[in-house]
Amino acid sequence: MAMLAASVSQSRTGTQGSHDCQGTQEAPKRTRFVVPLLRLPRPAAPRMCRFAYSSVLNATSMAHAKHLLSEILVVSLRDNPARRIGGILYFDDESYSIVQVLEGPTFMVRALFYDHIHHDCRHTAVKKLWEIEISQRRYEGFGMKLGNELNTVAPAAVMELASMEATPLLRLTYTSHLLAKGDVAYRLIFKVLRISIANNRRLSIGGCLFFNSETCQIVQVLEGPTNSVLTLYHEKIAGSAMHEKCTLLSAVPVSSRQYREWGMLQASLLNWSLLETADWTPPPELEHEEIYDEADDDESMRRLAVETSTTWGGGVNYSPASPQASNADGREAVRMGHGLEMVSEVTLTKATEGHSFGILLDEKPVIRADAPVTPVSSFSSVSSVS
Repeated sequence: MAMLAASVSQSRTGTQGSHDCQGTQEAPKRTRFVVPLLRLPRPAAPRMCRFAYSSVLNATSMAHAKHLLSEILVVSLRDNPARRIGGILYFDDESYSIVQVLEGPTFMVRALFYDHIHHDCRHTAVKKLWEIEISQRRYEGFGMKLGNELNTVAPAAVMELASMEATPLLRLTYTSHLLAKGDVAYRLIFKVLRISIANNRRLSIGGCLFFNSETCQIVQVLEGPTNSVLTLYHEKIAGSAMHEKCTLLSAVPVSSRQYREWGMLQASLLNWSLLETADWTPPPELEHEEIYDEADDDESMRRLAVETSTTWGGGVNYSPASPQASNADGREAVRMGHGLEMVSEVTLTKATEGHSFGILLDEKPVIRADAPVTPVSSFSSVSSVS
């Protein structure tokens, strides 16, 4: 035991001595490397595409087809903003056929088409027409435009407009607030769209419906024969129990149509300044709301120029909010800040720059499955059969 204790003592002493010895040695010098801070690049924007397909509604009657279209419009208005998908839909009321263009992030558009649209039981004979990569959008808002320009879908069924255009035309704009909120408000919009789709073509009335889902405010433009528009507004719309604060913003005689398609256009807007008039100014809390942070960059907005009509092989009709919208009276839209426009009585000597942000433009591209498609370079977005 004494020997074991002595060995343990020596072991501890030796260990302590080694530590003392190491403590007297000079620490090795370390080389320091200075790494400059690098500014990492901003994440690349997602790839964008424009995607077209055709299908035929599974409808047993025209009333059934209009009901399905109304469902599609409301679902698109509700869901497409989250997907950042826009587009345009054309419907042929003789064959119940659909041609739809979807636009947005490539992965979102493909997922929507292959996972949802392609398997939707509301239509059949679903066929992809084309897909192109784009750098800028053509459609400026979320939602869907319904067009009944038959020669874009069924060339054999051309609508005769000559006799309709002989009557004086009126473009009427009003605003109101839905009395309901949430899902009930969407059901009211569904009802409005269903009635509009059913009746507006018969009355030779076109136009657009803008709906702010946050405030349940509506701004609607009606355009067509003067007597038909005034009768519709005063006898049906102004006294409707579905809304309140119905206010007529303007009623302007026009020599040519801004909305050549029948049906309605709707988009979820967060900025109403584009429709400001001398008699009506949006509330202060609504004047400067924006959809994207990038809307602050005026330079980027000015680069979002609209494609010329030759790109699509036909005339293009823009909504009054578009900077290129003009009629025979020489009025053109001018910028009102934040990339949004209004219709002004001022005659401009050159095309205005900039582009409306967050609205679906009223355009009518000619869609032909057998025609070569040239990639376009303007900013856009639509809704979908979903």
